[in-house]
Amino acid sequence: MTTTSLWGDAGHAAASVARTGARIDVVTDRTVLALEPVDRFVADLAQHADVRVFTDVEGSVEHITGRSVDFTGSALVAIGGGSVIDAAKIARYVRAAGTSRLRTAQRCGLRALPEAAPPQRLVALPTTVGTGAEASSGAVVRVAGRPTLVRGIAMVPDEAWYCRSFLEELPTSQQLRGAVEVLFRLLAPALEAHGEERLPDLLPLAVDVLAAGEQLRSRTDVPDALATILSVGARTHGARAHRGLHPFGSRVWYVTNEATSALGVPKMEVLPALWLGVLHLARTGGLDWVPPTRSDAVRAGLGLDPGADLADVLADTFRRWGVPTRLDLGATTADELADTCLWRWGHGLPMLRRATREDVASLLATASAAPWSPLSRGDSASRAQGRR
Repeated sequence: MTTTSLWGDAGHAAASVARTGARIDVVTDRTVLALEPVDRFVADLAQHADVRVFTDVEGSVEHITGRSVDFTGSALVAIGGGSVIDAAKIARYVRAAGTSRLRTAQRCGLRALPEAAPPQRLVALPTTVGTGAEASSGAVVRVAGRPTLVRGIAMVPDEAWYCRSFLEELPTSQQLRGAVEVLFRLLAPALEAHGEERLPDLLPLAVDVLAAGEQLRSRTDVPDALATILSVGARTHGARAHRGLHPFGSRVWYVTNEATSALGVPKMEVLPALWLGVLHLARTGGLDWVPPTRSDAVRAGLGLDPGADLADVLADTFRRWGVPTRLDLGATTADELADTCLWRWGHGLPMLRRATREDVASLLATASAAPWSPLSRGDSASRAQGRR
């Protein structure tokens, strides 16, 4: 199952979505609904169909199970970021197949679903950049209070509409964080060693994402830059992006997901720092998740000079884009968070394959110390700038 991706203004999107049936359910949140372009879209849609708007759908399987009976329209339209789109995915699945597999008591944070015949057409209209939730076969939902990754064909939306008015008014900082998230979905399978001899097919697109990020930073050709990031982001969730790679993907992603949950912070305040930590530890010999041959191949694929250090190049890029490069552990210790990560994703489970408590704790501690930052390196110019 694949998603049909469409581009246009809100009026065209409303007319297209209205053709899916006479009664349409819309899932969003109050903040998104208050945005003028979204409010206008819903009003346009209501001119063509009987529309019911739900702004109170929470992201727990228990809540969604109780609310799924309310979604009786011929189409379910999700307008918002990844959490809203994920809630709509789960709601459609619950209505089609029940939730017994989601509620199974197990420590693993992943649930794999059998294929189900959804009774509704699911249309996603993202209002954020980078997650690719509008095209992915995954969703995150709380099960017994714990964020759980749910994977299966039933999670894939039938259609995604990219409305310029929803996306171009996003703060530049959010647009750039989306670019970084897409970038790492391209780099992660190229860097982590899974035994492949070749690099992933989509790695060359990382150059396009880096260029698009610079366009966003300088506010030049913003529509073109966003189109690049969104289209590449959707492709990273397709079959070609994962062909020949380890079925459970990047270990860094699982540590990121657990740290995001435990620390109560957005994903993009965790992921860049962890990846810089992996690259730094690979360079110093402290962690073997990225062999030197893979790092060299990615550096060449990005067109960097042979002597360039990938961690330093990425850290400088993220600082220029205003993306956090240090992990704030708060009151949590690296050892405590490592234990949580291993319980959910390791200790024999294939997600953190062969990773030890020492590996994960070292990664978290390194990301917290951020030795790639100018101040950590003793950069005198940066210190002088900080005193001004």
